Amino acid sequence: MFATALNFFTSEEIALLAGAANDISFSLDVFEKQQQKLAADNLLKHKESRLNQAQAIAHIGSWELNFLTGILTWSKEAHRIHGLTPNEGVQTYKSWLSFIHPEDVNHVLQVTNKAASTFSNYSVAHRIIKKDGEVRYVYCQAQYEFGDDNQPIGLNG
Repeated sequence: MFATALNFFTSEEIALLAGAANDISFSLDVFEKQQQKLAADNLLKHKESRLNQAQAIAHIGSWELNFLTGILTWSKEAHRIHGLTPNEGVQTYKSWLSFIHPEDVNHVLQVTNKAASTFSNYSVAHRIIKKDGEVRYVYCQAQYEFGDDNQPIGLNG
């Protein structure tokens, strides 16, 4: 807005115009942030899709155990390796143990317990038994994740 005369706008009008300009600026900023979030969400979906595709091609699954919640999250490929569908819910440490071949449970527990005592990364080869009875050989590598206070907050592999 402009005027041809000096001091054409009153101080009240200037305050109203400044408020309107601030509101417009705020709205544009909100729209821009929404666009950035949408673009970031789309990029994340694309990358997750590519990760799932790479895991399926390589037959390598991944998992993550959150120590605070006790929730064990498996990738789609990890579900497939164990003979589950991704829709079969969140897994737990106990459910993971249930897949380990009975003859391998003690060895796996020895390796994982030793690593847990020092929060050391580990790897272990063992057999699993799928729901349909098929025996599979798997190799698992795991590493601890630490928080800002250097305390373990999770394990992933």
